[in-house]
Amino acid sequence: LLPALQDSDAKIRKHAAWALGEIEDPRAADALLVALADDDAEVRRAVIHGLGELDLRQAPARLMDALQDVDPQVRQAAAHTLSHIGDPLAVPALTAALQDTDVKVRRAALMALADMPNEAAVNALLEALKDADPQVRKAAAQALGKHD
Repeated sequence: LLPALQDSDAKIRKHAAWALGEIEDPRAADALLVALADDDAEVRRAVIHGLGELDLRQAPARLMDALQDVDPQVRQAAAHTLSHIGDPLAVPALTAALQDTDVKVRRAALMALADMPNEAAVNALLEALKDADPQVRKAAAQALGKHD
C-alpha cells in the first residue's frame, strides 16, 4: 500500500491512505504524514482518517495544521480526528477553528472541544453559544452537555 500513496491516480492514493489507517500499521506513519500535503483534498481527508487510526505522537500537530487547509472538508475531518485522538494540546487550535467561515468546521471543532476536559475548552464552548448560526449554537449547547 505504501507505493500506492505515490500513484498518479488520486483515487488510488485516497484508498491507500484510508486502508493504511484501517490496518493500523505504525510503519505507515511517515508516508501518511508526507501524504498530508497531497494536492487532492479527498486524499488529504483519507490521510487524516489514516492518521487518526494510528497512535502517533506527531499526528496531533499535523492535524492542527490541517485545520488551516484550503478545503473546508479537510478542516472538518481534521477537527473530527482531533476529537478521536483527544489531545488537550489541540484546544487552542480547535478554539481558533470556531472562527472558521464554514459552519460544518465550527460544529466539528465544537464536538472535538466537548471531548477535551479542561477549562479552556469549556470557555470556548460557552463563547460559541453566541455564534451567529443557530446550528452552531445548538452544537455548543450539546457539547457543553457532554462535560461533567
